[in-house]
Amino acid sequence: MIILNDASSSTLLSLPEEVLTTIISCISDSCLVNLSQVCRKLNRICGSPLELRQRCIRFKWWEEYHEIEKKKALSHVTSINWRQLFLHRVRVGMATSHLLDEIIANPTNHINNFNRIVDLGYDAKDCLKKHAEVSDDEVDDPLARSRYHATTAIRYIHRRRALSIWKRVRDYNDVPLEVALLALDLFVVKAPSPNVEDIVKDFDDLAASFLAATPEFSTYDTEEKAVKLIVWMWDRGFKGTPIDRYHALKNVFVGLTVRTIHSAIPLTLVAIFCAIARRVGLVAHPCGYPRHVLAIVEVDKGEYQYYDIFAGPGSNLRKPREELEAELPIEGAVRNSYMAPASVLQMVIRAAQNILGTLQLLPTERAQINHGYPEICEHSMLYAALTVIVTLKPGPITLNVVQHMTQQIPSDFPMDVRFLEEELLPRIQDQAGRQLLENVCGALRAEDTMPRTVSHRNYPENKCVLHRVGTIIRHRRYDYSGAIFGWTNECRPIEGEDWIAKMGVETLPRGRKQPFYHVLVEDGTVRYVAEENIRPIKPKNVNSLIGLAGKYFKRFDPEEGKFVSNMHVEFPDD
Repeated sequence: MIILNDASSSTLLSLPEEVLTTIISCISDSCLVNLSQVCRKLNRICGSPLELRQRCIRFKWWEEYHEIEKKKALSHVTSINWRQLFLHRVRVGMATSHLLDEIIANPTNHINNFNRIVDLGYDAKDCLKKHAEVSDDEVDDPLARSRYHATTAIRYIHRRRALSIWKRVRDYNDVPLEVALLALDLFVVKAPSPNVEDIVKDFDDLAASFLAATPEFSTYDTEEKAVKLIVWMWDRGFKGTPIDRYHALKNVFVGLTVRTIHSAIPLTLVAIFCAIARRVGLVAHPCGYPRHVLAIVEVDKGEYQYYDIFAGPGSNLRKPREELEAELPIEGAVRNSYMAPASVLQMVIRAAQNILGTLQLLPTERAQINHGYPEICEHSMLYAALTVIVTLKPGPITLNVVQHMTQQIPSDFPMDVRFLEEELLPRIQDQAGRQLLENVCGALRAEDTMPRTVSHRNYPENKCVLHRVGTIIRHRRYDYSGAIFGWTNECRPIEGEDWIAKMGVETLPRGRKQPFYHVLVEDGTVRYVAEENIRPIKPKNVNSLIGLAGKYFKRFDPEEGKFVSNMHVEFPDD
């Protein structure tokens, strides 16, 4: 906050206005708001439409309803109320920071606070990105603030954006294929960028690059144009993936394919082809041919040419309709439906089914296929596919889908209980599935609001607990590393006696009457470990734990070789 006394105010106001304007352009947004309240002159200069427009332009992300690109393109700066837009963004930033502080400081009410942030939408992303990129020496809690909670909020905003895109596909059918498929990327991308809009601009650039490389494009007939584009795509690397990489996770995602390894499966390549084709004047659609998506290019209304983008220039690119129909073991209307342009909804569902098919491979197979490709969280992929099924696939939701969703959300995406309540629950007809979902949603809400049990070390029953929250350990038997984020003075698992029997706790030398510790393991899982199996260590490198450590810890203390606890409500003495 800027505080001016009479002398400094007088000196500042005596400066030429152009100097004042330059100074004001360098101060932060919050300081600008405070300075504008000092006097009428500073209010006028701080409220200059040019200054406020420039500040609004600095924000990278805006909700669509603002139509910010149209406003930026207007030549008359005074035709837009930039003050209103600027103050809106300042208020959103303050609200976002406040909610993030609440999430970090308190272990309860996370679901409501995350949902209040997500309701601010893309207007909150600039503020969240600032928190997500804070350096370790700027705040006391860089792990909790930046590497976990701010990033978690951004990813939640992305998932809600994907959901809004698919609901528009379902309700209005006015979303381009590439945009509908790019929504899948929003589930797996970890950084604030790229957005759907960023990749859409990449398609604009690809189309411009193709036209620049094909100056006589307008003189060609439809087939020549389609072939030229396919050959150009293959030359740029947008070609069929090697068969041994066919099921690589990356191949399903249009955005990752555009920005990383360009080879992909037929559906992804056809989506990219259609996106570029539309931008250069061709009318192109996907063809939902069984087992192999083709591209359709319209010559005249209802007259189609079929192209195999995956097979590429080394084959006969254009596929005669008669040959394709001859390979279909069906007749009549069903055959015609396979040969007609497929809807965007059908293609997104097909992409989701591709994901589910890939995830059914053995873990060793998936690891081999994906070696050297962009790393993708399989939990996020599965959640994306299930969300597509729930949102777009017609008919009642099966108990199997409900079970998968209720397994995914509590452990990895608890704030998405809102999605279960708003989108999934109304569509469940099966009584068992409905009861299961209501129980899970109720439990998530209850756990989020329930006051936490406080464990003081000076209580007599807790004086036996040897290790503290934040201690990094190695398991004596299984040799994995992890960090303690909680403890009980004896074995009291959430699962009760069944877990104790299953894990053979009574066979341990010290049995159940010893402290047990909740441990965040380097593979991302959480374990409940007996004290006799814990060996404290002080590693120099904790990179394998950093990604998730912010859920429980503020920062890593390299001198102590341990994490600094953010579990002060439950374990105030640690």
